[in-house]
Amino acid sequence: MAAQCAAATWCFGLFLHGGVVLVATLFLAWWRSRENTSRTWFEFALDCSKQIVAAAWVGVVDMACAAALASHARPRGDCAGFAAGRVADATLGVLLQWLLLDSALSLSRRAGSKSFADRIATGVYWRGAGSRMKFSPESYIGQLTLWLAVVTVAKVAVSVLSPGIASVADLVLSGFDARPQVEAFVVMICLPLVMTPAQFLITDTFLRRPPPTHYDMPQYIEPASVGFYGEDDALVTASLGGCFLCGTRSS
Repeated sequence: MAAQCAAATWCFGLFLHGGVVLVATLFLAWWRSRENTSRTWFEFALDCSKQIVAAAWVGVVDMACAAALASHARPRGDCAGFAAGRVADATLGVLLQWLLLDSALSLSRRAGSKSFADRIATGVYWRGAGSRMKFSPESYIGQLTLWLAVVTVAKVAVSVLSPGIASVADLVLSGFDARPQVEAFVVMICLPLVMTPAQFLITDTFLRRPPPTHYDMPQYIEPASVGFYGEDDALVTASLGGCFLCGTRSS
């Protein structure tokens, strides 16, 4: 008998998805507590909230698709499709998200207005300089909107490739033929609890503000004009350059 992995009701499906997202968020917060970083908890909360909103959006889309395709069950039920979707989202999906986000940010810096490029610079939520620096809701909304668009496009692309991955999942899950309840538990509980926190952790590396030392790289010259270092931008840049020259001469 094939295991049935589709959520019996919307409420149960959303509860299960919400529980997995909560575990992933707590894991990311624990990881943040062990970091030696200049990122504040407020900035971390803003970065993390973009992933939570996107995960909620993807969860609703998945539930709708599962309900719409319920009459087209696979030979092994829907466990293979569920497993393929989770693995694809956490691997190929993350790669596509990074490529799409990086392309959108590069395009905005080259073709868009400077103010718009600064507003969607990932992980930068402050505007002004020195004592005039303050939180910019427009920046957060702009980054969240861009991220939701990126996640949606990546989800559509991954969905096209999922049937091929499901064929492999069919073969892997064939070992659970005699234990359908174990199969459902592994696919619906264990797999998301492993893949989703890993996905959150990897995604956080490119949704957060780049480390300060990276702001001297060409691709971050424009966002640096926001004044991340406040009125000491020129001093920090000169100091970094001086340290580099000193190290070169000493060697």
